[in-house]
Amino acid sequence: MIGDQLGAAQCLQRLGQILHVENKYTDAKDMVGQAKAQFDMIGDKLGAAQYLQSLGDILHMENKYADAKDMLGQAKVQFDMIGDKLWAAWCLQSLGNVLSTETKYADAKDILGQAKAQFEMIGFKENKYADAKDMLGQAKAQSDMIGDKLGAVQCLRSLGDILHMENKYADAKLMLCQTKAQFDMIGSKLGAAQCLQRLGDILCMENKYADARDMLGQAKAKFDMIENKLLAAYCLYSLSNILYMENEYADAKDMLGQAKAQFDMIGSQLGAAQCLQSLGDILHMEAKYADAEDMLGQAKVQFDMIGDKLGAAQCLQSLGNILSTENKYADAKDILGQAKAQFDMIENKLMAAYCLYSLGSILYMENEYADAKDMLGQAKAQFDMTGNKLWAAQCLKTLDDISCMED
Repeated sequence: MIGDQLGAAQCLQRLGQILHVENKYTDAKDMVGQAKAQFDMIGDKLGAAQYLQSLGDILHMENKYADAKDMLGQAKVQFDMIGDKLWAAWCLQSLGNVLSTETKYADAKDILGQAKAQFEMIGFKENKYADAKDMLGQAKAQSDMIGDKLGAVQCLRSLGDILHMENKYADAKLMLCQTKAQFDMIGSKLGAAQCLQRLGDILCMENKYADARDMLGQAKAKFDMIENKLLAAYCLYSLSNILYMENEYADAKDMLGQAKAQFDMIGSQLGAAQCLQSLGDILHMEAKYADAEDMLGQAKVQFDMIGDKLGAAQCLQSLGNILSTENKYADAKDILGQAKAQFDMIENKLMAAYCLYSLGSILYMENEYADAKDMLGQAKAQFDMTGNKLWAAQCLKTLDDISCMED
């Protein structure tokens, strides 16, 4: 009304960010698109670059990783051109998170390290860690500029996530505990709750189920309090996985039903697909093979629709294992071969190794001992390379079983 085009554009931009947080991605993209048009019209390069970054973050949430990286790269170039080091650092952080989602951990750590260095250079010099190599150590007092502190702490949380995914649980827990303390200090309830959630997931991986349930329950309560329905649904999903691991299949299915209903309500296709996948895995364990195949088939279709190659490949792997259990070896080998090809394509060596092991086991059951040994040897090499000692030992055991059969 007063002719302030910049103010109007900034409002559109903020509305787009809110829609993004609410997982209304189509509406969010439309809103930030309108904002960009106004920024371009008044020559606001900063606003236009922020649009590119927002769009990159939305594309990441939609699992359009290549497009997200392209958009964030463009945004960083523009921030560099106008000399805005803070926003360029945010772009690096977002790029690191995309790479982490793609399981490209080495690249993600490098990018997040660059982001952390840039955040520190522009106001985080108080954040010095005793051991920079493994990202551990005590953080010193940070500046009073909450926005800047938030950026640095989020980088630390992302680094903790990568340590988790690399199975470095002790380092990850220490990093996340330090990060939670800093989120509490700056009053970020969302950040603190996310740390609790990640700690719960790690405790689950360590088979400390009682502690994991307690941690995830705390996290869910905090998410409910700040009305973050998406992350609360993921806590339900994680709690259902614990029940599954404890062989409490009925309770696990009930919990997954609640989680899926919540994902459906907020329009999270990824979360809903993951629930279908887990339900399929439980039905497999209950020897309800037809129902399991149907559920996993639905999950794969949904993963394919949203472009989640990892989820789709995992569904293929589970389907292959079910067919193997049913002694449908030819079909199982075909499906597991497809799964392995997809894991190779996204550079997920651990999951590809599981496929090799399953294929080797099928060949063993078919008395194809030479081919089985070759396949299991490849699997062991890959497990060794990824540091999975348990499954490398399992390969040796199966190879020994084959040798006994040959004798």
